[in-house]
Amino acid sequence: MKTRRIAVLGAAAALSTGGVMAAPAALAEVSPHCPQAGFCLFPGADFTGTMVGVPAGTGCRQVSTLGITEARSAARGYGDASALQLYADSGCTTSAGSVLFEIPDTVTVAYRLVPLPG
Repeated sequence: MKTRRIAVLGAAAALSTGGVMAAPAALAEVSPHCPQAGFCLFPGADFTGTMVGVPAGTGCRQVSTLGITEARSAARGYGDASALQLYADSGCTTSAGSVLFEIPDTVTVAYRLVPLPG
């Protein structure tokens, strides 16, 4: 388990510095909290509140366009070829983490989907 945490942090660091890194298959696990393709955001910590799906597309996007003011947790669904980068600011400059599996507690107001190399 210790190796996995280090790998996840390494991938998050690579994404937050603008680099794109393919996540090893073992790290890109589907979360039980997101039963759909792509990624899910939640207005409450620990996957509480009404789940919203992240639509496909690139660029910096505001969480408010999904009908919630901020995302407090995030989870990975299935069947995508992207990483979800979360941001604490609306300009997508202050990283709040990368979703390779799930993030149970964060404060996110913007996000960006980053295509993973195939």
